[in-house]
Amino acid sequence: MWDQIGKRKLIEIGCAPIWISPQSQQILQSNNTIIEFEGNEQQTQLLMQIVNRELLEGTLRVIQEPEIKLWNPTYLEPKPNGEWRRILDCRTLNRELVAKHFKMTDIRDTIQMLRKGDWMCTLDITSAFNHIRVNQLLQQYLAFRIQGVNYTQVGMPFGINIAPYTFAKTIQPTVERVREKCETQIQNYADDIILFNNDKTQIQEEIMKIITIFEEMGWIINRNKSKLEPNRQITFLGWSWNTETMTLQTTRLMRKQVMAALIKQAQLIQQQQYQTVRSVARLIGQIQYIRVQYTRGGLHITSMNREMSKRAKIAGWDSPLKLSRRALVEVEWWIAQIKNNKPKNIEMHKTQAIITTDASLGRWGATLQIPGQDIQRISKPWKVKIPTSNRRETTTILLALNYFQPILQHSHLRYLKVRTDNTTACYNLTKGKVKVGLRRLVDQILLYIEQQQWEVKFRHIPGINNTEADSLSRLAVSGDYSIDKQMLQQVLEEWGIQITVDCFATRRNTKHHRYFSIESDALADNWDGMEQSWECETPLLHCPISLIPAVIRKVELEKVKGVLIAPIWKGQVWWTALMRITIYQKELGNSQDVLKEGTWMKRNNQKLPPGKIGIFLVDGERRESNYSKNAYQIQDQQGNQYKEQQMDGTEAGRDTHVLQQYLQSIGLNNPEQFYNYQHWSNRILQQPTTQHILNRGNQMHVQFKQGTPFQRYLNSWANQ
Repeated sequence: MWDQIGKRKLIEIGCAPIWISPQSQQILQSNNTIIEFEGNEQQTQLLMQIVNRELLEGTLRVIQEPEIKLWNPTYLEPKPNGEWRRILDCRTLNRELVAKHFKMTDIRDTIQMLRKGDWMCTLDITSAFNHIRVNQLLQQYLAFRIQGVNYTQVGMPFGINIAPYTFAKTIQPTVERVREKCETQIQNYADDIILFNNDKTQIQEEIMKIITIFEEMGWIINRNKSKLEPNRQITFLGWSWNTETMTLQTTRLMRKQVMAALIKQAQLIQQQQYQTVRSVARLIGQIQYIRVQYTRGGLHITSMNREMSKRAKIAGWDSPLKLSRRALVEVEWWIAQIKNNKPKNIEMHKTQAIITTDASLGRWGATLQIPGQDIQRISKPWKVKIPTSNRRETTTILLALNYFQPILQHSHLRYLKVRTDNTTACYNLTKGKVKVGLRRLVDQILLYIEQQQWEVKFRHIPGINNTEADSLSRLAVSGDYSIDKQMLQQVLEEWGIQITVDCFATRRNTKHHRYFSIESDALADNWDGMEQSWECETPLLHCPISLIPAVIRKVELEKVKGVLIAPIWKGQVWWTALMRITIYQKELGNSQDVLKEGTWMKRNNQKLPPGKIGIFLVDGERRESNYSKNAYQIQDQQGNQYKEQQMDGTEAGRDTHVLQQYLQSIGLNNPEQFYNYQHWSNRILQQPTTQHILNRGNQMHVQFKQGTPFQRYLNSWANQ
């Protein structure tokens, strides 16, 4: 299977070392001393049971002493289920290896892609890291010793710093294959895998197919630990996911573990006892993991983080540290939050009102925009002098929210967007991270929003003199490139589609006279395409790559039909979701042949996205239609039907005439676009026509669902 996808070399290389310097191997060998396992008799017996099992599995082998270039300590760690895990301490080796940094998916990616009512399953890979073979050269540096016998790793151990990158690189082809073959969405977090689909029947049918794909690629799925029965409430990565209520919260076990660590930390601070910097870092790591559930969480670890970082920089991770009383306040805040355990809402909603704020030395002002109502305005002088622009702009946001609160409450509006031209205020409120000076003010704003039960998105908008794009624009994320206009027009004519607005554009690269600007532009219809309504539009969606998941969600939410331009990156988490709403797609070519670089991009030496670029006709209502197919399926189907036509000797011209006559008889003879399958396909297929037309029924409804003009479809059908 790896040969078929051209990845055999990836498997043969396996886990291979990249040394930080030519002297790395010499340094390791000079420090090589025999390290014998030190443990009591019971621990030794437990360890030998694990070692013997790994020898049988082939993840360990006995190694002769002359081959060994480095011994490593090994020890046992308890698992949550009461079993034991053998750990290889590779810290000495890790100091001489280059650890590649890469972006791992996290739960925020799943939050972006989940839809209300999704059915979920999880897969567990048995000893996932051990599936990858350690390069022969590296095996000599992974030895350990128990009872006078030397062993080394054949399967990749978890403790080596290059393991996460190597594993991610190795499992990616399997994940890509699943995304190509199945409509069920898949996301993996290292060796933890979650599957989700809005259609319970489909995920039930595809779950075994997905397992087969993994097993064909050599991965062993633990079916006992996997959750193969689709459910809308599931536990995954220490989180409880509920797609009925679209909420997320930590599991009871996770809360219990973090709570125990916090209570212990509170006692140490109250008694003013010393602890290691490493132990404080471990607690902060636990807090950071659950912080997704708590919007204000990032503001309540700053003291602990600052004291820990300062001490670690001066004396190292194993040095003693005594936390201050200020850190105790943060620990107590976290204890209260975990006791409360308020679930996080992860459902995407339309913006119901927009508040725009601005501040100067003398005054502050804000506007409130509610669709269908007059704009509300407020402008007042400052009662006290505020020294910095960041504090003025942040304070203005709090004053504006407080001033417009009665109006929002009377109109029962909960989903807001606040726009400001101050990047610091926007970042602080979006990320929940801030320097000490503004922490109390930012916390006050977020607490006020929480008390009002609002859901607020903060967006930066460029000021009147700031014509460079904001964080939502192509300029800021991907450079000011645009698609070749002639190529775009050719595809639109081929599909019979006319766009009505360009949602991510400037006056220099817009493909339509109507566009939503990404910079200060009086000619634009509006700013910020993500926050405008796309209903009753056929939008062109050439958005930043990072916004593709949000664009897909918005297309589904507003049930619009439009044209989306994106890289053909089948390994990305959003690819399956894109295929789900795609009616038709076309590969345009390599990015350097399709996209045109803009002035800003050239000046800043920006690069085009690598690979091929595709254009996709998307429909937000398509996900509700079980009969829709993507372009690849259509092409396969056409090929199979053509072979059937040759075998049964059916003449295309005669069938076309019969089809056209029948369609005219039931009033479907106008050269218009058809989208309602139920309206016409059942009427056609229930009537006596030639067998060949019946065989072509499925192809017909797909073609008409794509909006293919009637006469053009007949002509293309006849010419096959």
